[in-house]
Amino acid sequence: MTIEETYNNVHSILTAPDVVDRLERERSNPLFGFIDQYMAGCEHVNYHHEGDVWVHTKMVIDNILKDKHDYLDVAAALLHDIGKKDALAMNNGKNMAGHEKLGLPLAEAVLDSFGFKQHEKDVVLWMVENHTQANALPKAKQKFACWSFVSHPWINRVLKLAVADSNSTIDADGNPAMDYMEEINANPTVVYCMTHPMPSHLVTWNDMISYPGVEQITDANKKFELYELCHKIQINGGVNKKASILKAALRCLKEKGSI
Repeated sequence: MTIEETYNNVHSILTAPDVVDRLERERSNPLFGFIDQYMAGCEHVNYHHEGDVWVHTKMVIDNILKDKHDYLDVAAALLHDIGKKDALAMNNGKNMAGHEKLGLPLAEAVLDSFGFKQHEKDVVLWMVENHTQANALPKAKQKFACWSFVSHPWINRVLKLAVADSNSTIDADGNPAMDYMEEINANPTVVYCMTHPMPSHLVTWNDMISYPGVEQITDANKKFELYELCHKIQINGGVNKKASILKAALRCLKEKGSI
């Protein structure tokens, strides 16, 4: 089978109304061997009373299908927890923290085998990498991080995944562990950030590079770090004086040993 034929076959599976049944039938296909290798039989150690990673993943896909979606949303649902088995091993069986990072190279290898193009991989991998951040969004407190996240062009995709993930995480009583959108709407920081544009940088690049002491920073990455830190201090601290922002940002980087 050519890569184009493989891609068309995978696309037909991911867009099928019975995609979960199709995937179950494809488990013997080496192309979908990752299901048995990384998901089926990988038991959760906390929170998830619905079953192993594969049972949970199938539920997430079913919940994705209930909302407006496309094949990239389904692909992300299929691969979002592919790193849990490795995370469990890394954490000595205690938890699955970090699975979103460990899952990235595994998910990318699967998408390559599917014949996905780079722009398709970019969307799916971003969702895989950021789905835990989306899951934690209801508890967000700092405006800068929250605004940066919800301003991303693919935020609605990962929020859709978070809702499906939440509805597929079952507690000991057999109920979804959290009503995701109810929790989001109860957090005034998140609501504000989602309904208001993120303020632009008060400290401009020219302001920064002309500020005393900045000329000693020769590394372009460090300068950009300082520029972003100025924005963070402006938003989280509610600071509206350029000199105060720059002074605080320089002090922070010096304390961190970055400069």
